[in-house]
Amino acid sequence: MDAQFTSEQALLKALSNLDITPTMEANAREKYGAIAQYLSEHGVEANFYPQGSFRLGTVTRPFRQGKDVSYDLDVVCQVLEDKQQVTPGYVKNLIGDPLKESGLYADKLLPEDDRCWTLEYAKVDDKTGFNLDLVPSVKQDMTLIDRLVLAGIPRDKATVAIAITEKTADGGDYGWQNSNPKGYAMWFDEINAPFLAEVEHEQRKQIFEFNKQLYASIEEVPKILIRSPLQRAIQILKRHRDVYYYRAGAEDRKPISAIITTLAAQFAKGLHPAIGVVELLEHLTLELGLYSELLQDVGSRDHSVFETRTLIKRDEREWYIGNPVDPFDNYADGWDERTAELFFSWSRVVKEELVDTVDSSERMLMSLASSLSIAGLENALGTNKKRAPVEIKPIKPWRSII
Repeated sequence: MDAQFTSEQALLKALSNLDITPTMEANAREKYGAIAQYLSEHGVEANFYPQGSFRLGTVTRPFRQGKDVSYDLDVVCQVLEDKQQVTPGYVKNLIGDPLKESGLYADKLLPEDDRCWTLEYAKVDDKTGFNLDLVPSVKQDMTLIDRLVLAGIPRDKATVAIAITEKTADGGDYGWQNSNPKGYAMWFDEINAPFLAEVEHEQRKQIFEFNKQLYASIEEVPKILIRSPLQRAIQILKRHRDVYYYRAGAEDRKPISAIITTLAAQFAKGLHPAIGVVELLEHLTLELGLYSELLQDVGSRDHSVFETRTLIKRDEREWYIGNPVDPFDNYADGWDERTAELFFSWSRVVKEELVDTVDSSERMLMSLASSLSIAGLENALGTNKKRAPVEIKPIKPWRSII
């Protein structure tokens, strides 16, 4: 291969095909700002703010049922009402009813989801569209906030907790679910800050150079568009997960993004901020490899491994991966042995395909194109020199199931 590139460059280029673009990011913020204004004009007093990957800077184009699909961007609609004075059904429909009656939004509104109202927007940048998931909520009551503080959550993170509405399984009624996207974002930002500071200046310059139609100066580039090695690693893991679990025929068992984000951040804590994405992925997968010891029976485990490792737990009955701002929220609730086996098998395949291939640019390129399901990656990297065609066979994730 004539053109030379590092594994780090290959990974970052791959992500440029999966990340939300600055144009789409600005468009999405404009859209939910307009929705907030419309609802305000119809008597809805609420604060709107992004949550999840949209807030954390870890948006990755989803891959479901064998194909790329529209981005899902979550926005909290925190209604300025006392939780004790309203019902979850009232709050849910306070957001939904005006949207249903709008000539502008009714045709974009999808059928009601259990926890949100979804507006579907067409393609941006001639690439793909996005869905805005509007999550109705209210501020959490003080009883539950005090419970979080007593459980060890810092008060500044506990006091921003919210209660979101959820439609019951039979669809007949609504209830409250505890959530804390602001507190989680604060927690994540604290860990990510040193990694972000290491790359922020250079990335701002690069984004500005390619998007001068959006920004008048480097300083105007939003910080949310900067991606640290930690954020990049999370994006890679989320995309690899989607492709892996689809090919394993187990999309219903794939780990939620909160598990990937939480474990990656906790494993990265304390590492040198100048670490690269590949090196960070190696560290993350090695840590998960150690935790795979939990698959063994209690009597067979090397318990010394877990003297300082408590982020994933397993007793005789259940697995536990805790929400860092709500220890009562178990991300692994409902895991069974098959789910756990697939999870640790997936982490090993990440290492095999994205870390162990760094000795060969060609192998890295092939592995990225296949394991992340990115068509045309070779052309994007400028490595499409004449050479014999290479057959890229589908990944067989079942090959290393425990």
